[in-house]
Amino acid sequence: RSPSTRIDLSTCFQKKTFIENTNMSVKIEVGHGLDGGITKIPQSSKGVMTLGPLRLLGWLETRLGVELPEVSFTVRMLQYLQCLKECDSEQRFYHQSLMQDELGVARELLQRRDQWYEAGWDGGTLSADVSDRLRDLVEVETLAGERVAPGTGQRIRRVIAALSSQSSDISLVLLDEPETFAKVWQQVFSILNADARSFALSVNGAPGSDLAHLQSALLNTETR
Repeated sequence: RSPSTRIDLSTCFQKKTFIENTNMSVKIEVGHGLDGGITKIPQSSKGVMTLGPLRLLGWLETRLGVELPEVSFTVRMLQYLQCLKECDSEQRFYHQSLMQDELGVARELLQRRDQWYEAGWDGGTLSADVSDRLRDLVEVETLAGERVAPGTGQRIRRVIAALSSQSSDISLVLLDEPETFAKVWQQVFSILNADARSFALSVNGAPGSDLAHLQSALLNTETR
């Protein structure tokens, strides 16, 4: 076979394991950095998986039947920009900036919106004493809530709703403190009765070696 048609058997096995594990009792270890970092080597096998938050979200969506087509941030940004334009007026706090740099404004405000959803916002009205800027964005949300593809926080809220109405045989182990995750993730962990077991990194290079000194510097520890 030519390189372009060669089959990566290891990748096929990982995908097969991931799909199989959506239909059985599983134990999942989840921690920051495991979506692509090297803090812990992911070891996925039948019934056991090590995932980062984003991969866990995708797995839960598939398992619970609430998965959605993948939409890039750029597409979502353009969708949100249209909502900003339709709600725009000279009284909007973002009016002048939108005229100067519409893509930059849409990017910044969409990122803030995504952060709010991950912090627990449900997209509805806020308290009466909020700033005019927040009131403007709540009004924009009356359009964006229907027209902009869901961000991570909204997707997690869909998972929470599904978990609340379905039984689930999932054993979840946290490799980082629950408080270090977004509020909506903490709700998921609470529903699944997640077990928090911190995964402590350590210096494992030979004492006095360059590797040990490098690991020590990276971990902000001292070796003797």
